[in-house]
Amino acid sequence: MDGFIPIRRGILEHLEQRRMTLMEFGVYVLLQLRADWATGIYRGCALTIAYQFGDPEIRAQVKDILSRLKRKQYINYSPEKGKRGGYEILIHKFEPRLGRLCGTRLNAWKHGEIAIPEYEAVASDALETRKRVARESPEARPIQEVRRKKKEKRKNTLAPGDACERIYQSYPRHVGKSAALRAIPKALSLIQEQKSLSVEESADFLYSQVVKFSNSPAGQQGRYTPHCATWMNSGRYFDDANEWNDVRTTPSNGKPSYEERAAAEMRIARDYASRTGS
Repeated sequence: MDGFIPIRRGILEHLEQRRMTLMEFGVYVLLQLRADWATGIYRGCALTIAYQFGDPEIRAQVKDILSRLKRKQYINYSPEKGKRGGYEILIHKFEPRLGRLCGTRLNAWKHGEIAIPEYEAVASDALETRKRVARESPEARPIQEVRRKKKEKRKNTLAPGDACERIYQSYPRHVGKSAALRAIPKALSLIQEQKSLSVEESADFLYSQVVKFSNSPAGQQGRYTPHCATWMNSGRYFDDANEWNDVRTTPSNGKPSYEERAAAEMRIARDYASRTGS
């Protein structure tokens, strides 16, 4: 969920007109927060609400507030007489936020004093109007501006497809092309950010680093050379190029090089010979 709950429109005017007291408003909002967002129904009683306010001593006061809210038709409930525990409290005009009831509104008073959930469709034009008002509201403009700037930034940081293709073709291993062509634009974006370069300058820098790696011993290890996507996602283009000339210190996707494996086998053979005297 996005952290928001729907609340009956006009409540602010009701407060200003003193049709609802602050205590009634507090209980009403707590019901909104604690209700099932898929139905608009709160399961509890005056005592559970008092506990949720942190003071069970106000149970009688909460019970009176629930009665007033029902009388004013903000909520509706039918407590079972002689039975302890919670009962269903229906929040009138609650609009479910998830599940199959999205796009409907709870009518808690369709059956009068008998609290039976009844959901009515919200007019589509009303939904569109609310969406339009939300988009055009002053509060939404900063968010829209941020989104627009992010979209422009992504557009400005994307390198042309031919530049990505050129970089990929210059890499020594041509495997996993799809993953590589997804990783290269990310690498270019990171280079732009860290080095404050333009799109073209970033592409030139990455291309030059790929060429250096391709011509180095580390780039000529065959199947022990990492895939292009792995190399890009690891940020290896920021490595010191001198490291690529020392195959023994060049990591190969976490696997030992041929020379390292051969040396390890020789050590094992020497140890075995010394132990057996052969």
